[in-house]
Amino acid sequence: MITKFAKRLLKGLAPAIYGDGRQTRDFISVGDVVDTIILSIKSMEDFKNKVTAFPALFNVGTGTPTSINQLAQKMIEIFELNLQPVYEKAREASFDIMHSYDDNTMAKQNLKFVAKKGIEID
Repeated sequence: MITKFAKRLLKGLAPAIYGDGRQTRDFISVGDVVDTIILSIKSMEDFKNKVTAFPALFNVGTGTPTSINQLAQKMIEIFELNLQPVYEKAREASFDIMHSYDDNTMAKQNLKFVAKKGIEID
């Protein structure tokens, strides 16, 4: 979605949103994902010689829902364009999840992970 929006914005075109844009997602920075991988590797090394089993899977995200409308507006701001998103009818057979964001409780408890960046740009 970010890539599709960026490609359109680079051409001076408004982002195309399927449906009403109220769907939410949890957008996390690549840097935060890398931090999580490093924390995970370090944790595995710490548990290497212990009998306790270490949970192998974690959800990783910010834990903050961002609507597709918010994402589009933020990207339009970044590209410094004066546009409004174009809304298109949602696909008939769409099985799109309306709201999806992370519960990273296990990553916080076991890895001490907290996302450093959100969708806001510094």
